Amino acid sequence: MCVMEGCEKKSLARGLCDKHYQDKKLREKFPKKHKSNKGEVCSVENCSKEARSKGWCISHYGKHKKYGTPTGIRRYKTGGACSTESCDGKVVAKNLCHNCYARVRRHGSPYKYSDWYNKRYEKIIDDDGYAHVYKPNHSNARKSGRLPEHRLVMSNALGRALHENENVHHKNGVKTDNRIENLELWISSQPSGQRVQDRVKWHMDHLLREYQSACILEVDKEILVATSKTLAELIAKTLEELNYGNS
Repeated sequence: MCVMEGCEKKSLARGLCDKHYQDKKLREKFPKKHKSNKGEVCSVENCSKEARSKGWCISHYGKHKKYGTPTGIRRYKTGGACSTESCDGKVVAKNLCHNCYARVRRHGSPYKYSDWYNKRYEKIIDDDGYAHVYKPNHSNARKSGRLPEHRLVMSNALGRALHENENVHHKNGVKTDNRIENLELWISSQPSGQRVQDRVKWHMDHLLREYQSACILEVDKEILVATSKTLAELIAKTLEELNYGNS
């Protein structure tokens, strides 16, 4: 608090509040501080300027604050490769790129990240019990950059992105067990209309076109094609016998 009697304001400088400090500054002159380097010359070699702080002149003291040494010079971009492992950035300072150099200044190491950054890449469990991972460049990723881990595993196994009407089922019912051996690809859509032959044709074409890669994980391709043809002939013959061909 202000040292003036009866004043309850917070002190600003020299133990006085703003009002009393300005009053005393106008009416009385504060004594100047003693210069510790008065009459001395800058300690930097070949510099004849007057020393002002820590034995340096104003110019060399400014370089010390900016670069860490009184004889420091401005660091220019060299365009070389960053010395940090697995980093393809260009050198800006101390053989580091801009991002790595910023992490060194903030965290002391180019390999350390903030807690917020690390949390973004952590695996999380949603309210329904499914695990989500951060893959912003994946075709099935949401606006947040995350997608369910079981869909990511199935997508990698098929070598393509999953369609909207495709679901991934956990065989053992454990939603966090996302091993490919525990996952099955399901489909929930069907064509519009009530004609039996239209539905059969759509299902056969869809299975042969979209799910050969999925079925081939467990069934040989030749066996799959032969079985599909036999099944198609059997269905067509059955529909003909039931007189569905013209209905």
